[in-house]
Amino acid sequence: MKTRIPKTFKSVDEAVSKLKLDRRHKWEEFNGQVVYPYWYSSPCSGCDGCGCRECGYKGNSRKVVPVPALMKDGSIVKISNNQDNG
Repeated sequence: MKTRIPKTFKSVDEAVSKLKLDRRHKWEEFNGQVVYPYWYSSPCSGCDGCGCRECGYKGNSRKVVPVPALMKDGSIVKISNNQDNG
């Protein structure tokens, strides 16, 4: 008998445990989706790599993007919003 997986989850912890997501990531809720932050470095836009106040005089700046968790069918894992119930 197959276990049914819901389309939305009540919490991030429930989604991580039921979907067996990689626990090495720090899973968070972002706009109703389960995501983990992906940090990367890129050349500074203000100084062309020579160093300035914006990048801390290092020539690179750190940026972050949210990477969504995916279900087996390719859809994004969502968290239900309890405020909509009342």
